[in-house]
Amino acid sequence: MSHTLKELFAYIRQPRILSEYDGPEAQRFFDLHMMLILALFSSMFYMSFLSIFIDLDSFQHQMDQEMEIIGPWGIFIAAVIIAPLMEEYFFRYGMRYHRSFLSSIILALGFTAFVFIQGLSLIPAVIISLSVLVIFIYAKYRESKLSQSERGIRISNVIHHKFFSHAFYFQAIVFGLAHMSNFVLDSGTNILILPLLIVPQLILGLILGFARMKYGFIANLYLHAIYNGILMTVAFMANSTATI
Repeated sequence: MSHTLKELFAYIRQPRILSEYDGPEAQRFFDLHMMLILALFSSMFYMSFLSIFIDLDSFQHQMDQEMEIIGPWGIFIAAVIIAPLMEEYFFRYGMRYHRSFLSSIILALGFTAFVFIQGLSLIPAVIISLSVLVIFIYAKYRESKLSQSERGIRISNVIHHKFFSHAFYFQAIVFGLAHMSNFVLDSGTNILILPLLIVPQLILGLILGFARMKYGFIANLYLHAIYNGILMTVAFMANSTATI
């Protein structure tokens, strides 16, 4: 097992605030792709194993409905660009900074409620992603203007360190639960089985949480986007093969 994966598993057992990685970019690139392989392998292995006991085809995916509205390219853009941007900001961006630690938890809950109540159609997704981008740029600008004294130890800093591990797991769980909205909920849906279907997202949430804390927001956004892109490409290829 590589050093990166050992460090990942150790971190998941004991989450903590890390100093952001400042080593060679080639090593960062390698580490991110090791985690990508782990996330993809665990997802595909788990769903293959689950399919032995559960008829996964009985659960209709929201993507099938959205495909008829915005087409495959719209789905791909939403999954690879819009979804990672929104989800990484709402679920993990504020985890590093004590000033936005508590608000990040509220944002994660709000985002999860939004996708359940309304569903994440393309137009509101675009509006939200653009809003997130503006907020992100403004937050970075404000952060650059803070003096060293303003960055000192505050009560928010104490809370950040004391409750970080709890929030780390909480964010991963909520991230997984938010993806229950990927499935069409109707009278024929067995809601009790849905939590089993979002285990890959729960695992991904833990991996992305570690990547966010060690390698930074942009690297984490990249990892999330590539993961979604590969799964979407495999899904499109499978559908194309099935129609031949």
